[in-house]
Amino acid sequence: MKLSRWLLIYCLFLLILSQAASARRSLPHFSEAERQWLSEHPVIRVAPDPYFPPIEWFDHSGTFTGIASEYVAIAEKMLGVRFEIVHYESWDDLLAGAQAREVDLLSAAAQSPNRSNYLSFTEPHLVFPGVIITRKDAQDQLTIDDLHGMKVAIVSGYVWHEMVGKEHPEIMIDPVPDIQTGLRKVSFGIADAMVENIATASWGIEREGITNLMISGKTPYTSRLSFASRKDWPELNSILKKTLAAIDSKKKDEIYRRWIRLDSVSVLRQPIFWISLLSVLGAACIIILLVIGWNRSLQRKVEQRTAELNSLLHKLSESEHKFIEMVENANSIILCMDRSGRVTFFNRFAETFFGFSSKEIIGRNVIGAIVPQQSTTGEELVQRMADIGKHPERYASNENENVRKDGSRVWVSWTNKPICDLNGNFSEILCVGNDITPLKAAQEELRKERDFSEAVFRTAGALVCVLDQKGKVVQFNGTCEQISGYRFADIKGLSLWETVIPENERAKVQERFSRLVAGDFPNHGENRWVSRTGEPRLISWHNTALTAPDGTIEYIVAIGTDITEARRAEKRADEALAEAEKRYRFLFEESPAGALIMRSDGIIIDISRSLADALGYAREEIIGNTAARFVAEEDREEQLQRLTRRFRNEQTEQAEVKVKAKNGDIRVILFSAGQAVLYKDGKPDAVLVAGIEITDRKAAETLAKQREQELMHADKMASLGILSSGVAHEINNPNNFIILNADNLRDIWHDADGALDKLNDDGFPITLAGIPWNDVRDEVPRLIDGVSEGAKRIRNIVVNFKDFVRPQSSAMDQRVCLNKVIDAATVIVANLIRKSTDCFELSLDHSLPKTKGNMQKIEQVVINCITNACQALPGRDRAVRITTWGANSSAILEITDEGEGIAPEALKHVFDPFFTTKRDSGGTGLGLAISYTIIKEHNGDLTITSEPGKGTTVRIVLPALTEPSGEVI
Repeated sequence: MKLSRWLLIYCLFLLILSQAASARRSLPHFSEAERQWLSEHPVIRVAPDPYFPPIEWFDHSGTFTGIASEYVAIAEKMLGVRFEIVHYESWDDLLAGAQAREVDLLSAAAQSPNRSNYLSFTEPHLVFPGVIITRKDAQDQLTIDDLHGMKVAIVSGYVWHEMVGKEHPEIMIDPVPDIQTGLRKVSFGIADAMVENIATASWGIEREGITNLMISGKTPYTSRLSFASRKDWPELNSILKKTLAAIDSKKKDEIYRRWIRLDSVSVLRQPIFWISLLSVLGAACIIILLVIGWNRSLQRKVEQRTAELNSLLHKLSESEHKFIEMVENANSIILCMDRSGRVTFFNRFAETFFGFSSKEIIGRNVIGAIVPQQSTTGEELVQRMADIGKHPERYASNENENVRKDGSRVWVSWTNKPICDLNGNFSEILCVGNDITPLKAAQEELRKERDFSEAVFRTAGALVCVLDQKGKVVQFNGTCEQISGYRFADIKGLSLWETVIPENERAKVQERFSRLVAGDFPNHGENRWVSRTGEPRLISWHNTALTAPDGTIEYIVAIGTDITEARRAEKRADEALAEAEKRYRFLFEESPAGALIMRSDGIIIDISRSLADALGYAREEIIGNTAARFVAEEDREEQLQRLTRRFRNEQTEQAEVKVKAKNGDIRVILFSAGQAVLYKDGKPDAVLVAGIEITDRKAAETLAKQREQELMHADKMASLGILSSGVAHEINNPNNFIILNADNLRDIWHDADGALDKLNDDGFPITLAGIPWNDVRDEVPRLIDGVSEGAKRIRNIVVNFKDFVRPQSSAMDQRVCLNKVIDAATVIVANLIRKSTDCFELSLDHSLPKTKGNMQKIEQVVINCITNACQALPGRDRAVRITTWGANSSAILEITDEGEGIAPEALKHVFDPFFTTKRDSGGTGLGLAISYTIIKEHNGDLTITSEPGKGTTVRIVLPALTEPSGEVI
């Protein structure tokens, strides 16, 4: 019992000692300077990756969590400082913050040459292999080389991006903002694969619930994650290294197992283990027996070989001399170095090539002599030399950049052979090299040309398709993929007409292709495509032939433009033109005011039915005759002079012309002052003039004045109707190019931004138009957005203008939103508003009920009232206010101005036709009269209140719509 008790006490004593020792080991030893630095920096800003599970991320509550969070918590406790967690929206923003020194520490970052410029790294505390993620229908066991030519998603700014982009330029990298986006792109077929570390990939697939993804292979890269601190704080880097080293390995394993769960199966439970074990034991027994027999025969041969070797020693000395002479005079670089990298042999060609004599180079380390310092380190060289001894086949040949004595750089292709000592141990390496600098330069030029051609091909806005002699797809760019819905991998090797050409056009396309291959080369044409989803597109093609050295055509390169929308626009324009012509003919034929068209020689080429009827003639009796034949003799000379002035496009006053009717009576026709000159081949060819019979003028003076005003209005509207379609078309055509090209410029800038930024960061300062790159990078997107927004504003103004001048429908059953009418009206008179006032206010009730009526007529009333309000303002500091609200089953609109007001005596007559106080400035006195009539047609009410010197208020009340009716406007 006593012995057991003493043993128990002893064990407890050992346990206490071990725990104390462990505690001492877990606390890092800091120098006095490091402790002083910590006291001066009680708060350290830490920036985790916002979403990099399970390594680190912010959960739904914004809490920093993950593997790295536990390491940060341990380090915070050990250092006795406070880690302030900084939350960035993306990894790219985080790296930008680190460069700007907005943060002090990154909790899990991979080291790269670029990041090493502004960050210091500890030894990695988290290491994960990189894997390739694909859909389950893809090939198993992929390697990084299998991804050449594929579209691979990689999180932008992650170390994979830099490594894969540098070492595998054949891979089309698709930068994504986060892991979920990349996984979803692969799942949906937008990307072919994704490269990520195994922990994050497994976590993301499980958490996102994506069932069609799998890990298809490994990459040669690993994600080695370290603490990364500010470059200007070397003390912090030293402190962090000691802190990580002090964390117990068991604690590290515990953290790892808590977040990464990988199921494993014991090797003892696997049948292959026992089969392999028995096979090895059997083979070992056989080998032992063979060795015993071989040793006995070997003793007999040793004496025989010893004699033979002695006879060869003399011959070897002579051969050695000849060999050394041959090596010295060889036309290749030959050198030897020991396991530490020191040069032990340097032939004459090497001396000439590098500029070093043997005395200068032998005994020196190749690093810093002929190997640039920044390309490798002494530790890396020692490790490589050790690997050469173990795996010589891996290092049998290599290419690398070397430096001559004068500092110039050259590329050398090396063949390497390890040399062993008499004991068979690797002691030196023999290196034979040849200058490949011109070859490398040519390869670089070819690579640039290939990358440029590939970039142009892939990003071109046009469709680019390459076909072989049988019409099978050889190349298919991104625009083709976008329009057809087929990926290049899906359509490669298939006949074009069996996939995207509609069945009814296949024969025509095949016949044209046969002519192309035969050399009967139609360099352009059109045909339809049908996308994978069944959408038809019209493509305009321009074709080019690629010929073999013997002159035969090998490939056809077809460059196409999608003209579907352009053709639809042309069709709509033709239909609009036909409609405008129809409206013109209606106005010309059915207008109460007559009209006629005369050539410069006075011949009448057209006349409205109303004017011909007024004179008692059939149209055929007038057309083809001179106008002078129908004009009374006393007026002919004057009217001839007037006609001459019309063709000069000079302003002519309205005139009363005496015209002979068919029955001999003299009719008086009042012809309008204005005319429309019609041109042919850029020269005046005819004039359109309008007139109305005013024979009984004295009896119908009032009617004549009203008809005159209506005639002038009809004349203007007829001209506007003829010209509006053409004007809108001419404005929209260049404006559509501006909108389209602004979007293309934005895409081009987005693709070029990263490359130019990297080039600038790599030490090649860029200036564009004399402006530094850092200023251009932020300014150009704003310029492009400004162009795009301006063009869209032009398009909206043209649309509202076309809607306003479109002939009004007489239908009164539209469901009209008064707020939308006000929006359209203010666009049309926007220029007048800007010129008239700096105080324009809109207060619209968004719950305003709809009303029943005609949208264009109501818009005419609103425009008239706004125009009157603007014209009444004495200065730009006076306001115009537009307000809408609903009350008592009505929609109410008020337009208030702070203008000069209306005198009480004039206010009584504002709705009288032809009453105006602005006749000197072009007023007709019809605006408010017509507006009042329109509102009454809508069963509404229009009232005007005014106070001289203070302003005027126009109130329009329209009944609210009580049941669904007609079109919603």
